[in-house]
Amino acid sequence: YKGTLSPAPDLVLYVSSAEIHTAADFERERAGMVALGRIRSFGNFLVPYNSVLDLSSMRSVIIWCDSFNQFITAASLTSL
Repeated sequence: YKGTLSPAPDLVLYVSSAEIHTAADFERERAGMVALGRIRSFGNFLVPYNSVLDLSSMRSVIIWCDSFNQFITAASLTSL
């Protein structure tokens, strides 16, 4: 995935088979999510993922800040 973010520490990109819209959704579904990896830059970041992961079963992509235990944003995955 590629994107641009405002600077923040310890951002992690997750995918979920559930629809995630809020921090409460994230906390409720967190155990079943897949962490794709850390976001290491803020402009045009790229997070590679294991091609074995079936993204067709994933419904949301989420950015979470581990340092502040803070929900940043989420988006629905409609098609890849």
